Order: sequence, then C-alpha cells, then structure tokens
Amino acid sequence: MGRLIPLAQFLMDHSKWEQAGSLPIEDAPEYAIVFNVKRAKQLGIAIPTPLLTAADHVYK
Repeated sequence: MGRLIPLAQFLMDHSKWEQAGSLPIEDAPEYAIVFNVKRAKQLGIAIPTPLLTAADHVYK
C-alpha cells in the first residue's frame, strides 16, 4: 500500500492532460522478484532453480 502514495503524488503533479511523451521517467525506488510456484505449476510453467534462489519471495 505504501507504493501507491508516490504514484498518487506523481499523478497529481502531472495530471494536467500532458502528452505521455512529455512525462518524466522515474526509476522505481525498490522492487522485488516474486514467484507463485503453485500457480506456475497450474499453468505448466517450470521456473528454473537459479531464478527461484534469486527471488525475494517465493509463494508455494
């Protein structure tokens, strides 16, 4: 939920019907690699072990 506050501020600052190309690009202050192993198996997707060990969160 805390990530929505910077997004809301960004939208309020730049919501003057500007062209998309004129909006500044900002890098995410933080990010996470997350896998849902149960759903991946349901979809028939095999996630390689090196990716799973590099993940921040793995939901089984």
